[in-house]
Amino acid sequence: AEEVQTITPERRQTDNIPQINVEEPNNSKDEFMHGDISKEDAEERLTDKAEGTFLVRHNNGTYKLSMVLPNSRKFKHSMIHHTEGKFSLTNQKKFDSLRDLVDNYMNVSPKNKLFLGKPLADPNSEKIFKNRTDD
Repeated sequence: AEEVQTITPERRQTDNIPQINVEEPNNSKDEFMHGDISKEDAEERLTDKAEGTFLVRHNNGTYKLSMVLPNSRKFKHSMIHHTEGKFSLTNQKKFDSLRDLVDNYMNVSPKNKLFLGKPLADPNSEKIFKNRTDD
């Protein structure tokens, strides 16, 4: 009976590991994820950035994509739909993760109205990345 007890906690631990990885690959959040910041904060961070530069924020339980519009100094804020565990901007194409969604729209034609340029790294997460590479 004792042996069984020592085996089960170990098994449980390995069972939990994939779940953690699913949510946070490499134990770090995606660089474009800026967390709970307001529309105004998002626009402030995107000011003077190249067109197409974008970030993803999360407030009131909703993911939003904020980006610099081409040929203008204006910003666009789009809601990212999160239904049945899938993410989408249009409800036509659905993605398993925000990373997949972002990668897809970074690789469409720049003429596509959903085209995304470069992700703007969260100034707070960049520090984490820098510390990582220094080790």
